[in-house]
Formats: sequence, C-alpha cells, structure tokens
Amino acid sequence: MERFRFADDKAFDFRGETERNLNQKRGTLANSNQRAGKGLEPTFTLMGDFGGLVGRYKLDWFLVKPFIAQPRGGGMRFEFAPHFPVTMRKLNNAVPDGVSDHAPITVDLPLSDPHTAYPITITCLRS
Repeated sequence: MERFRFADDKAFDFRGETERNLNQKRGTLANSNQRAGKGLEPTFTLMGDFGGLVGRYKLDWFLVKPFIAQPRGGGMRFEFAPHFPVTMRKLNNAVPDGVSDHAPITVDLPLSDPHTAYPITITCLRS
C-alpha cells in the first residue's frame, strides 16, 4: 500500500512523527493510527486472549490520502494529513457488553495547514 499511487499521483500518508500523535511514539503510520509499546494499538480482542499474549489484533485502520506525492519524508504539507490518532478501548469497555465488537478509533484531519494561526480540523470516528 505504501507504493500505491492514485490517478493524480498522490499517495497514502505513512508518516509517523512524535509531534503528530498523543503518546509521542515514532513509527510507520503513527500519525494516523495509535502506536502501542510494541506495534499498533489493537482494536479487537478475542474473548480468551490468554492474558494479552494471543488474540489482540489491529483490524481497523485509517489510511489517509492527503495532498502529498510521497508516503514519507520531511518538508511535506500537512493539510488534510492525519494527526493525533486515538484507539478508545476504555470507552468501548465502559459498558458490560461493550459499545462495539471493535474499539472506536479517531484521527484529526486539518482542513488547513496546522502551522497557521487557526487550523480547522475535523475528527473522523470509526467503530
């Protein structure tokens, strides 16, 4: 998917910078999907997950097509680029049967460059 290009030659955003996520983790897709201690924060857990060793998976993703021609790199635009992803496992488990079978995830998508004085953002929710 990182090599994929749309008809207009734009690419999915694979950047992962510490200043664009809430837990200060760097790594592939960290701007669009919350990173955990190892890998990405799981969005689905099997009922018998053997103490967290088996049965936790990252099944839900945000893959965003901003206005960039390369999936990674410095000096690129951040207009409509993902920022501050959150996997809401605690919210999902707030009721006995869970809100959904998957934890909701969110990401902020600035409609203008976030370096401007008043960036406008929208938050996307997937559950």
